[in-house]
Amino acid sequence: MAKKTGKIMNLGLRTDIVLLIVVGIVPLMWFRGFPIIMGADFELPLLPREALSRSMYLWEEIQFGGWDQSQVNLPKIPYYFFLSASSSVGIPLHLIEKIVFAALFVLPGLSMYYLSIILFKNNLSRLLGALFYTLNLYTLIHWHNGQMLVILPYAVIPLLLGIFLRGLKKKQIFKYAVLFGLASVLMAPGSRFPLMVVALFLTASLSILYLLLHRNKIEISFTLRFTLACFLMSLIANLWWIIPVLSLLQSSSENVQLLLGGLKHVYLESGFTSFLEVSRLLGEWGWYTTHNSVPYYTFANMYSIDPLLVTVTFLIPVLAWSALLVAPKSRLVLSVSIATIFGVFLSMGTYPPFGALYQVLYQYVPFFWIFRNPYRSFVPIIALGYAILIGALIDKARAFNIPITHHFKIQIDQNTCKFALTALLLVLIVSSTWPFFTGDVIEDPLRIQEIPSYYSQANDYFLNQSTDSKLLLLPSSPTFGGRYTWGYTGPDILPNLISQPQVRTFAYYSDTSELLNYITKSLETGNKNLAKLLSLMGIEYVMIDYSIDSSYYNVTPAIRIEQTISSQTDIRFEREFEQLKIYRNLIPVKEIFATRTQALVAGGIQALESLLQRPSFDTSTAIFFLDDLDESQRSPIAQDSDTVLIYRNATEFQNNSGWRIVSSEALGTHLASYGNATVTYEFNVPKASTYELWANVKWNETSEPLKVKLDDGPWSESIIPDAEVSSGNSSHSEIIMGTYQLPSGIHKVTLTDSEPLTHQEVYKELRYVALMEADETSEKELGSVKLDYIQITPTLYKVLIESNSPFFLVFLQSYAPSWRLIIDNEETEGIRVNGFANAFYVSKSGKYEATLEYTPQRLFEISALGSIVLQIAAIFLLISNKMRASIIGWSRRRHAHS
Repeated sequence: MAKKTGKIMNLGLRTDIVLLIVVGIVPLMWFRGFPIIMGADFELPLLPREALSRSMYLWEEIQFGGWDQSQVNLPKIPYYFFLSASSSVGIPLHLIEKIVFAALFVLPGLSMYYLSIILFKNNLSRLLGALFYTLNLYTLIHWHNGQMLVILPYAVIPLLLGIFLRGLKKKQIFKYAVLFGLASVLMAPGSRFPLMVVALFLTASLSILYLLLHRNKIEISFTLRFTLACFLMSLIANLWWIIPVLSLLQSSSENVQLLLGGLKHVYLESGFTSFLEVSRLLGEWGWYTTHNSVPYYTFANMYSIDPLLVTVTFLIPVLAWSALLVAPKSRLVLSVSIATIFGVFLSMGTYPPFGALYQVLYQYVPFFWIFRNPYRSFVPIIALGYAILIGALIDKARAFNIPITHHFKIQIDQNTCKFALTALLLVLIVSSTWPFFTGDVIEDPLRIQEIPSYYSQANDYFLNQSTDSKLLLLPSSPTFGGRYTWGYTGPDILPNLISQPQVRTFAYYSDTSELLNYITKSLETGNKNLAKLLSLMGIEYVMIDYSIDSSYYNVTPAIRIEQTISSQTDIRFEREFEQLKIYRNLIPVKEIFATRTQALVAGGIQALESLLQRPSFDTSTAIFFLDDLDESQRSPIAQDSDTVLIYRNATEFQNNSGWRIVSSEALGTHLASYGNATVTYEFNVPKASTYELWANVKWNETSEPLKVKLDDGPWSESIIPDAEVSSGNSSHSEIIMGTYQLPSGIHKVTLTDSEPLTHQEVYKELRYVALMEADETSEKELGSVKLDYIQITPTLYKVLIESNSPFFLVFLQSYAPSWRLIIDNEETEGIRVNGFANAFYVSKSGKYEATLEYTPQRLFEISALGSIVLQIAAIFLLISNKMRASIIGWSRRRHAHS
């Protein structure tokens, strides 16, 4: 009888698993004959092997002018490895995508079913809990967003809890701790620290619950040791990505928070997370908002206005919570209910009434800011809780009577009750997630038939140019993506199609944003010095894509951009590939170069304009902005003076004491504040030479010149030239104040208006003053630094140097303090230059070799090696123990038979 019962249970188990796997065909209906679906976060690279290779290095040079991608792409190495291996054996990309979709869709159900096997004996309980965990509004939102890989850590949470519970029951620490660690690796590609923390939090909660239920010393000791072993193995298995990511977060925590929007972003994400919405697994902000008057989720309104659908989505949590009525004394139900309530309030974020507490946690608990999206971080706790409570409801369902009259009542036996609840919940689960089954979960703009061939033609062209300079992509949207006329709407697709290092005027992850915004304005205003500006970033090519729909994000149309580009004397048309037009910057640019010409600028990016206007300005100049330098690097130039000082070599830059305002009768340098206000600057001249004093002045309706005197000399007048730049009724232009032979030492310059301003409506404003050495540096002096380099990897360059004096080595990748120049085993930290890049002061003379290295790569390689070695050792010990146990068992059985 026992054998027969066991066979029936195994048959039911197999049937349930087959049913859950069959659910995996649901995503195949979404394709509708189109070979590739691209989600909003574009989790399917078009070049899998290249994506795998790039993910192995923490520094990504292709996008954003260079950025540390360890937080985004590094954890996806296992996923990229699977894609690359599949592609290498000849599986077409569109088929790989279908396999990925089906696997990700079925994994949450299988994982939840494994946990349910441990929790419940009833097959219906297991099956319904697993189906709900797969088909709910949380998973619906993430599939619609195209955030496929978020489903992976979500799916692994029940698996980890199941392994932990199994280990507690079997009393086998090493085996299940190793399995726990290996399973946790599956969470990595989701790139979601929050979900891993949630998984470990739930595991710790299970451990505490087990301790409360088993208070003897043996159980307490075992539970603590097993929990510690599981956490330790999880850490070991994920060292390869956790350590680099934590290092990045620790070194740039404030910058990352500012980049991600800080507390304002949390308020945005929490704007719709009311108790009722979160209770039915809704509350994601995009569900309730629109873009260009079009809903982010085309089917979202139905869940708010359709009475039947609203009722269905609330009935599911009501039925889940009814497990408390069916089994009020069940420890499982009580503990899961408490955890679920906790998840509800955390998912609400800063929404009242407990939002103030979440805000305190966000502001004062270290690294709590990783939970900047409360809904996406904590709703998995609710989904897991509901899945378990639904299983418990069916498992604990009892027979009951419904009295109709005094003599008549309806009697429902236990099995009938379970089947009725199962049928009802099945209908509710499927109907509440109907977009899964109609294919509406994927919007039509995300389906494309074919990527135009002109992108591959352009890529082939760039590959043949043998240059490492950057490509500027235009038009550029203010976010990650855009709409293309050939039928694609989504994130930036070009990094997957063009292998040339590239920048857009939107750069979310790097320090290039301010300079790129300035380039955008220059494109709109028709700046004549655009070629020089592009050279400062190492941009040699500009590609204008006419297939981008500029109206989608209301950006400058391609035709207007081309008018500006084609009007530049130093930019020429190069090639055309159907909708793509490529222009080339004729001013030489190199990714790494040496310079003895530096400029220290106070006044921000806007001061670039006057520098670029000067005919003698060299694009190999290293421009240091005062606000970009730390206290040890700053010269004491007055913060409100908008002053520019030009230096001619690296030594002068290091030693100069700078400018400061010593006397001013005006507010800042705005001469209109007083009728005849004056401003006096004190500055240090590093060496005796001939200098030009020049200024940038803004005025309207007046052409009266400024007066200037140097030290105690006589006053002299300058002449305001015709305006080169106009804006409305105001103009600004450079004024040459005079040429002076100055000895080294401290000097003063005083400026005033030649005639008092008598009318309030007219003004003249001194924007900034600059002192520049008039004698040009000789070709021999500039040629005294020779530099050549070779890229070993994206994080390592070998640099050959020959120099007879100090200089700056400039590296035109987005600034990161972790880039170091290593000479004779001594590391030099960089300084931000050109508003975005890296510069290294080099004092050594002679002929020698240096290394330019992104040092966190070492941390990744060491942690990856340690993680791999320790995991292999653990697996080897696990197999050895298993084999030893099998041999001992076989030996004992043989001895017993003999």
